[in-house]
Amino acid sequence: MKRQLIMQDFVNRKKKAKTHDEGLPTTEISVIGHFVNVAQLPKEKRVHLLQNPWVPDKNYQFPVVADSSGKKRKFQHSYLEEFPWLSYSGLPGKEGGFCRYCVIMGKRMSGRGDQNLGALVSRPFKRFKSAKEDFRAHQNSQYHVFSMAQAEFLLAQERGVVPIDEMVNTQLCNEREKCRKEENEYRRRLHPIVENVILCGVQELAFRGHRDSGPLDLDSMPANGKESNFKGLLRYRASGDNKDVKTAQKNMLLTSWNVQNQITNVYGDVIKENLVNSIKQAGIYSVIADSTTDISAHEQLALVIRYVTEGGHVREDMLSLIKPSQTTGAALADETVQCLRKLGLSLTNIRGQGYDGGSNMSGLINGAQAHIKQQQPLAVYTHCASHRLNLALGRALTVPGVRNMLGIVSEVSEFLSGSAARVQVLEKKVDEYVPDSLKKRVKPLCRTRWVEQHESLRTFDMLLIPIVMALEDIQRLGNTDAVAKASCLIAGVTRFEFIVTLQMVVLLFGITQPLSESLQTSTHTLTESMELVEQVNKAVAVSREEFSLVMDKALKLADELDVPVSVPRTTKRQVHRTNSCSSTDPAEFYRINTWYPFIDQMMTELNARFPKEHPAIHLQEIIPLFIEKASLTSIEQAAKVYEEDLPNLTSLLP
Repeated sequence: MKRQLIMQDFVNRKKKAKTHDEGLPTTEISVIGHFVNVAQLPKEKRVHLLQNPWVPDKNYQFPVVADSSGKKRKFQHSYLEEFPWLSYSGLPGKEGGFCRYCVIMGKRMSGRGDQNLGALVSRPFKRFKSAKEDFRAHQNSQYHVFSMAQAEFLLAQERGVVPIDEMVNTQLCNEREKCRKEENEYRRRLHPIVENVILCGVQELAFRGHRDSGPLDLDSMPANGKESNFKGLLRYRASGDNKDVKTAQKNMLLTSWNVQNQITNVYGDVIKENLVNSIKQAGIYSVIADSTTDISAHEQLALVIRYVTEGGHVREDMLSLIKPSQTTGAALADETVQCLRKLGLSLTNIRGQGYDGGSNMSGLINGAQAHIKQQQPLAVYTHCASHRLNLALGRALTVPGVRNMLGIVSEVSEFLSGSAARVQVLEKKVDEYVPDSLKKRVKPLCRTRWVEQHESLRTFDMLLIPIVMALEDIQRLGNTDAVAKASCLIAGVTRFEFIVTLQMVVLLFGITQPLSESLQTSTHTLTESMELVEQVNKAVAVSREEFSLVMDKALKLADELDVPVSVPRTTKRQVHRTNSCSSTDPAEFYRINTWYPFIDQMMTELNARFPKEHPAIHLQEIIPLFIEKASLTSIEQAAKVYEEDLPNLTSLLP
């Protein structure tokens, strides 16, 4: 009896339970799941499925599916009412939602590279946590719209209402209108992105950091609290009234590095095109190039064009950075010529070349200038005047006493600027001993930019007393390593030889600094450069007899620092410092052993690097600015060289 009751109870419960298979049609032609991944469907079945899809009744029990978090969810009947294209399949193994139109019209692949379509097309949709968002995304996809259009065309053919050509035209018009709206939408979304790129470029701001991938979430800050300048500016725009950033969909933010690079390249091409057009209007131009190694240890050749605008203004614009395969003269010349041709600049219009004095650039036979001159003989080569001045000063500083002084200055500057604590000690001493000084710190000597080296030496000389006092404080209060280093540096700067040599260099660098600054301007002419060098040479020659000024200042500083005035120990043979005068008089010793050699070396180098005769000097005498001072013979010679460039006299007659 008990066994019969148990069996009866089991049967009753089975009758009351409603499975998801219940309510399925007896014929399979109405269930969308039967036609998933079917290559070809007869027209009659397509029309029947489009017009009479199987729809589960209100009491249908959809199966429960657990999502990734373990929460149980299921298909909702309201989805079918909100999205008319949606159909449900209750077939075993295919329970879930399908797009009726995409399945029936045979769309299997889409996107870049024809990727296989997944949920709603090739397999049932079961991710119900974000169902409506995913349904809307599918509804707006291009392949769904195309399937809808195909279905409408099929049903219209079945009804025989609209002619085929009219339907095609209507569909094309609809597609064009949709494309136009999408294009306008992208333009509107792109506007703040472009403005951000321009702002970062004008202000010379880095776009992004090393880890700045992923979308921009306007609702929350990154987990590490850091983001790039580019995204930070977009976030700031979104905090205001800019709706284009606020309302943008996640797939339309356009913040990826690829978009940034594309916009930057487009603007670079526009700027380059404008510069090239200006150069073409000018007619003739000169090429300036210099190579250097970037931070990634790759050689780069910077190509600059010098030309005169229609308004008479001299401009020097960099057009390209070239990564040469080799650094030989032939390879660099070939890279330069190829770049000019790519930019659309004719080689026949080159009239000058400006490079450094390296053999691969300036060589008379295999240098880059020689190879370019073979193609255009009028491209006169000129060694960069600023580079020549740097070479001259560099050679003058090889005098032993001067070289040793610069080494000590470099060590002291790096030591005092290498620690925040030492910087504070120096600033405190500057406020105590030189309260009116605008300079509070010392800068390490720059090995390439002599203008910076001039300024560094002047600052060091002005702050010499605070520097010595700061080193003494560090020697008393610093840690073990700092104490040892400070002791060595104090021994170097508190020698009279160092003090007097520093005054020599500061005086002569004060003469050459205006020349160094002037030679770096783009409006400077060759004649002006030669005249300035001549003036500097004369000033240096006059200063040869002004050693008393140097000695007086050195004696004053030595007295303030309690440094004994003495001469170095002399020996019969000296290698590391001059020793030609054994006088015990400090003024006599330093004048003969350091001052005269330093000045003579500088004058010798200036005369050698800047000869009075230059191949291009006579060629400029056909310019109205110089023609009054030129002789008739030199004018005729220059006119013959530039005969093709000069206007025909008959064309100037009224």
